[in-house]
Amino acid sequence: MTSLIIDSLFLLCPTSELPLLAGSARLDLLDYHAAGMEAKAANRLGGETRLLEKTDSLITLQLTPVSRWTMRLTPQGLLRVEHSIQAAPNWNRTSTRFYNKDWELEK
Repeated sequence: MTSLIIDSLFLLCPTSELPLLAGSARLDLLDYHAAGMEAKAANRLGGETRLLEKTDSLITLQLTPVSRWTMRLTPQGLLRVEHSIQAAPNWNRTSTRFYNKDWELEK
């Protein structure tokens, strides 16, 4: 049952938070993972996004070769979203935001 919650939240994630991945590509990733297949889908840059890890409270994507996106459902019922970019061996950037389950930004 909990897996359905994380799946639904991932599918409902606003485009502003996950612009590289269309809704149909997100659904493909979940379907491939559920079928035990390699979970990868085309992204809006013409590249490939891979589902790296999925649990009842976590989804981690390799969006591009240099960027990773993680959505975690916290015990408090919030969504912790991290987007990391590593463009060079000594340069990386990570942003973290918290949302409620309606995808409203928590302050």
